[in-house]
Amino acid sequence: MGGIRGPAQLLLLLLVGLTWAKPTEDLRLSQAEALAFAIDSYNTQSDEEVSAFQILEAEPQPDWDPALETPQPLNFIIKETNCKKAQKLPPEQCPFKDDGKIQKCVGLLKADADDLSVELTCKPHTSEGPVRVPRGLRKTLKKIGKKIKDTVKKLLPKKPIMIGYSKRF
Repeated sequence: MGGIRGPAQLLLLLLVGLTWAKPTEDLRLSQAEALAFAIDSYNTQSDEEVSAFQILEAEPQPDWDPALETPQPLNFIIKETNCKKAQKLPPEQCPFKDDGKIQKCVGLLKADADDLSVELTCKPHTSEGPVRVPRGLRKTLKKIGKKIKDTVKKLLPKKPIMIGYSKRF
């Protein structure tokens, strides 16, 4: 028996290959869906928090790639809600705590062949504005000169000292 040869053999190999081939899914995520995935990941993986968190504010990414061909950055602020993580309620159903913790999170969303992953770093968020740094050499030198002048005035006696002086003509 010689077996099957020619186009029939090629067709059989093609059919076997198609049955073993994994269908590729076209994974596309909007930025809102990616943020929902990130907050869900934070709520399930964070062991130190008892309450669930919800997104308070998100920074839009103008160059967002929905196909996730490259890792996509995420920047957002989350706030503690009244719901417990164990309740597993959707974040939209949980109101924010009045005095809840606020966290500033940055992350990177990656799509591998098998799954979707996010790496998050969250730190307590402070509402303080930027720190002002004095600028300009002239202004700084004036302040230093004024301080020196004030210090010298404090060290000198308040009443003038009389020194006798005479001159012969």
